[in-house]
Amino acid sequence: MATEDASYISELNAAYPADGDAVGEGGGTTTGTGSTRGHLNMIKYALKTQFSGLAGTTAVTASEAEMNLLAGGYEGTAVVSTGESGATKFLREDGDATCSWVVPTDTNTTYTAGNGLDLSGTEFSTDLKSAGGLAIDTTELTIDFTSDNAWTGSQRATYVTDNDGSYDLDAGQNFITTPSGTTTITFTTGGTNMSSASSNGQSGFIKLINSGGETISLGTAANGAAGMGTTLSTTGTYLLSYFSDGTNVWLTNSAIYA
Repeated sequence: MATEDASYISELNAAYPADGDAVGEGGGTTTGTGSTRGHLNMIKYALKTQFSGLAGTTAVTASEAEMNLLAGGYEGTAVVSTGESGATKFLREDGDATCSWVVPTDTNTTYTAGNGLDLSGTEFSTDLKSAGGLAIDTTELTIDFTSDNAWTGSQRATYVTDNDGSYDLDAGQNFITTPSGTTTITFTTGGTNMSSASSNGQSGFIKLINSGGETISLGTAANGAAGMGTTLSTTGTYLLSYFSDGTNVWLTNSAIYA
């Protein structure tokens, strides 16, 4: 009788036993190499060697279709589960060497454009009112300084207390000054020399309370009528108005307020 030397199913020869082999040759030793085993012993040996991980007594109930899903790896595709029902689920790797079946996040989101927005598909855009004072500069929302605007509400700027007579036009529009010594009136933007980019066209008022009769003079970028410094050096309270052309500031003053 011819027998193969098989330790795994793939090594079994389906042509054995040959016709004419004695029935008794189906058995044989259960030890040693495969060639010393009979056909029946060879089959058992190959099966137990091939499925050596099945060491318990629990029945394997997976179908051939379910077992075929395990071949080759199917990460990211459907996997048959048992004991799970009620909804479509996917197998999630939980990051702790375990996996769990979870219901996928609902991605069927409904979008609604709120006030001031337009909606096209899933893309929102700003709904700008014509001549409303706003514009889109490339990708950013900005103030539209090219449009004429009529204000229905009061527009006001909080005054800035500045007692040294050096007025930063980036800091405010209206100022109150109470000098405590000799004072030279100057104007800056951002604490440095005048900048036409930020101060051009700015106007406002300065309330000058010269209660001590301190000496007042006009300095850098400050322009006023002849003798203004002398007038303002007289004890009293004055209201100065100014206008900036971006390079110089032009001043007028009131008489002494009673």
